[in-house]
Amino acid sequence: MNVTMDLNKLSYETKRALAKDEQTSSEFLAALATDSDPRIRILVAWHSSTPSEVLDALANDGDSVVRRAVAENGNTFAKTLAKLANDIDEDVRIAVGENKNTKEETLAMLAKDEKGWIREAVASNPNTSVEIFELLAEDTDKLVRGAVARNKNAPEKVFFKLAKDDEWRVRYAVAWNENTPAEILTVLAQDKETNIRYAVAKNLNTPYNTLVMLSKDKKLMVRRAANTVLAESKVKSDTSAEILAALAKDTDPRIRESVARNENTPAEALAELASDENWIVRMFVARNPNTTKETLIQLASDEDWDVRCDVADNPNTPPCILARLALDEDSSVDIRYAITNNKSTPTEILSELTKDEDLKVSESANEALKERLSKNKSNI
Repeated sequence: MNVTMDLNKLSYETKRALAKDEQTSSEFLAALATDSDPRIRILVAWHSSTPSEVLDALANDGDSVVRRAVAENGNTFAKTLAKLANDIDEDVRIAVGENKNTKEETLAMLAKDEKGWIREAVASNPNTSVEIFELLAEDTDKLVRGAVARNKNAPEKVFFKLAKDDEWRVRYAVAWNENTPAEILTVLAQDKETNIRYAVAKNLNTPYNTLVMLSKDKKLMVRRAANTVLAESKVKSDTSAEILAALAKDTDPRIRESVARNENTPAEALAELASDENWIVRMFVARNPNTTKETLIQLASDEDWDVRCDVADNPNTPPCILARLALDEDSSVDIRYAITNNKSTPTEILSELTKDEDLKVSESANEALKERLSKNKSNI
């Protein structure tokens, strides 16, 4: 079959649909690559299944948008990208600079391009070499230096340099980068710019002691960010327990929620939060495995059914409270269902719940009883 001849008979809409279809064969794409309409050739140049040889031919296209699409394609040969790195069109060279297939020598050439946008593209490429990063970290264009600071693959040496950059937006990018070393973040935590200290507070690499320092920052947005992270911290120590206890009194309900959710929060702080005005805070206290039986007994009478439901689900809840919740006339279906899944629920309560009027509850109770009987037999 003469594919080219057949395609020439097709309407633009049909050819467009073929050029966009992920199932279109490489043979059809090769034929569409010679179409007189540049809109079709652009779609072919973007297509993930277009053969590299076809993309190489399209790199000579008279339409710059077609060439740019070739430069963006993940299938494009490195040698084709090297050719496009000399393209007269700036957007084409930017696309080459961003392409993960672009070789180091091509990136090195583009790193010296007179256009800042192109050097910025190279700075954002994950395959850029250490030598090129070091070169671009010295760039006169702050946008280029900022792109280096945002790149997760930039070397430690470059982070140290850019953390002292005169442009605060560059330092801000370093503070946000998840690969920035803890030592640098500790230095940036004392930066005069509020936004930078905020970024440090949000960075997962920031040391615990640095977060404690930022929790006392003069700016509310920084304190709030640091306190939220501290409230969710997995660090377990006397210091963390003391800080969590203090954060349990914070005026921001979001921070108190995080404290109530944290499994390192001391039982005394959870007991205090059990009387919080915010029902979500009380709900997380009821859900916390560190919550004592005494606190759970208090929450079992909470006015909010969501809180009582989490009490019913907590394995620390005393059996007598589970029995009370199961037989309470005001008990919701969700609470009774949670009780059937609680390992602490007495067998006699499960037996009672097998007669529940709600099918979900009765079936769950039956399954729980069967599982217990099976375990008892295997332990004999």
